[in-house]
Amino acid sequence: DSVLFSEALGDMVGSSRTSELRGVIADRLERDSVLERPIKALKDIKSDDLQNLGAEVILNRSRGRKYMCANADQMIIVSAPMPATTKLLLDTYIVAAHANGLE
Repeated sequence: DSVLFSEALGDMVGSSRTSELRGVIADRLERDSVLERPIKALKDIKSDDLQNLGAEVILNRSRGRKYMCANADQMIIVSAPMPATTKLLLDTYIVAAHANGLE
């Protein structure tokens, strides 16, 4: 039996070895925090996305949220002058950090 879950950068996982050089992720441990953001609407997903992205990704998108990272306690935003960073993108990160209790 396989366990399906949505992974995020920073997740702590349990694993088991399948051979000397291989292993599998068996489960995801409890998260202390998760930073998530809204994603595009299902109507904007193209028909070939199911084949390219997989059913689990499509199902997660149907919930309207995408995990950015897990188990973080602070955020540092670094921006380069080129290409220009939009104020909307910065606002998105700041609001997400504030809503999830990050410093």
